[in-house]
Amino acid sequence: MNIEIRETTKLDYEDVIKVNRDAFKNYGEEEIVTLVTDLLEDETAKPVISLLAFVDGEAVGHIIFSKSKIENDKNNLSTYILAPMGIIKEYQKLGIGGKLIDEGVKRLKELKTDIVFVLGHLDFYPRYGFIKNAIKEIGYKPTYDIPEEHYDAWMYMPLISMKEIKENPGRVICANTMNKAGYWVE
Repeated sequence: MNIEIRETTKLDYEDVIKVNRDAFKNYGEEEIVTLVTDLLEDETAKPVISLLAFVDGEAVGHIIFSKSKIENDKNNLSTYILAPMGIIKEYQKLGIGGKLIDEGVKRLKELKTDIVFVLGHLDFYPRYGFIKNAIKEIGYKPTYDIPEEHYDAWMYMPLISMKEIKENPGRVICANTMNKAGYWVE
């Protein structure tokens, strides 16, 4: 299987919507489609990294990394949030999500990003370098408070030295589009 990953353009919006509708079918797909399309236009999320995965010319996966910041940041860290990522059902568990994450992280490093956060599945994201429980491990809280039983799902991936990250704990402030409590439920 040949997987091609590339940055999205405005011409890809139909593919982006199709992928997210299918990936989140019966899990609030219209809310996710709205989140994705709004993030792509949100000035507070930019520069956004939006990638599509294709198999034989068909769009089968999509991921967004949106700009975030740390409240009361003394070190001016460059931070991003991964959300959402969706893979069409019949293409799940084939490594496409991992390839999207890897390509996104490569681009984040090119942008000199310091840390990436995700609120996600515990059995998936750690396989690609995310570390569980950013609250306990490094003192970074999500935009909205989450129940303690979901702390492990708030994960981070350091792209610089841990010393710099640990000296500046605080709340992660997401782009305006994601600043709704409903998006912060694992």
